[in-house]
Amino acid sequence: MKRPVIVDQRQADLSKIDKEIERLEKQIADKRAVVDADRQKHPLDQDEEMQKRLETQVRALRGHVDEMHKKRFDVELGDLAEPKRQQAAPAGPAKVHRDWKLEPVQVPEYPSLARTEENQKAFTETYERFVAGFTYHRQLHLKNAGCHPDDRAYLDLVALVAAQAEAGQAWNALRCAAIEKRLAELESKPSMAYRGVWDRGVSYRHGDVCTHQGSSWHCELDNAQGLQPGEGLGWKLMVKKGRDARS
Repeated sequence: MKRPVIVDQRQADLSKIDKEIERLEKQIADKRAVVDADRQKHPLDQDEEMQKRLETQVRALRGHVDEMHKKRFDVELGDLAEPKRQQAAPAGPAKVHRDWKLEPVQVPEYPSLARTEENQKAFTETYERFVAGFTYHRQLHLKNAGCHPDDRAYLDLVALVAAQAEAGQAWNALRCAAIEKRLAELESKPSMAYRGVWDRGVSYRHGDVCTHQGSSWHCELDNAQGLQPGEGLGWKLMVKKGRDARS
């Protein structure tokens, strides 16, 4: 006759909880490894949406782990945990969230002119409206998703979002500065343009070509107004006048 198998229910429950905690911790480790690997890439190659999605999943899993640890603690206490549940204070009234205060803001178009010191204020004002427009649309998206402006946010996520926005702005500013510098260098180089017959009242610049007394002349100065071709260093002969045809 077989002896009855005596099962320690408390140990069985603890073992089941431990396995679940181990499974959740492995999922958390795997997801964090993917995020850490992505952050090692160049900022332009990183997948920010994927990082945010996995960070949200990790927080949810961490919440489950915490619940499992609490459950394990209750199982270890056994009957001692039951009076604590009975003495728990009744739930308070539901929290009243404050409303979103949104004012529609249209995202402006980027100024279609070259940025200079004189029009820098216009660019600054347009950028501020840019930020206000994107902020409005982001908050509207959160409102439509059922979120509230006073919902709790994790500081590590806030720091991550703020750092990504600041880094992206700094990166784009450096790229724009490099492009504007290169563009200024290209525009400063002289280009050849025919300006017709030389006129004393016209302001010529380096690269201009004109005709004078049958010859073609190339301007060598940034400002050659009043300087007649053939006199001084303002003009350089390109094509000399040919001889008149004879019968």
